[in-house]
Amino acid sequence: MKKIVAICMAILTIQISLGFLMNPILAQETEDVVVTATVSGCDLTILIHPEKRIPQVGNWGTDLEVDIYRSSDNLYMGSFNTTSNDLLGQTPKVNLCGLGIVLDSSNYDLYINGKSHLRRKYSNISNFNTPDNVVDLRLRGLLLAGDVSNILDNYINILDISVILSGFLGNQDKIDLNQDGKVNVLDLSNVITNYLTKGD
Repeated sequence: MKKIVAICMAILTIQISLGFLMNPILAQETEDVVVTATVSGCDLTILIHPEKRIPQVGNWGTDLEVDIYRSSDNLYMGSFNTTSNDLLGQTPKVNLCGLGIVLDSSNYDLYINGKSHLRRKYSNISNFNTPDNVVDLRLRGLLLAGDVSNILDNYINILDISVILSGFLGNQDKIDLNQDGKVNVLDLSNVITNYLTKGD
């Protein structure tokens, strides 16, 4: 990364110098030109846990949708999809730069939802200007389970209870909220516990 920045700075310096040499009006100017650059980290890893998993160890994986906004002015920076693993609830490294998402030392808000979970806001996340950014959200709130209807409303209501009941005693992954391999009263209980809860 440092080599790329150095090469870009060198090319820019040569172009500016040639501009002064080829333009007699610019050649008469004596002011210095200062070029600054911000270096940001490209790789992001997230650790996050969904609620009420059985067993509660080594059962943390889920599909995730992540939206990033700058905290100071709510500017949308970009989005990506990823999957956390069962062991720690950790995502693989996501190359933000490759997705056109450039973050600096500002604070950012992450809005994250799982495949059966309400969207949750994690506020004022910082330190994105390091080469490998690891954001550990495990102690900042669990992803609440129960948003399973095909209507993407970020709200747990009677539609979600209906979906759970229609798949009761089956093993459909999306409605197996605690990921114990079967859809039963424990999954229904999760939806009822979060009933009428709206995501961020």
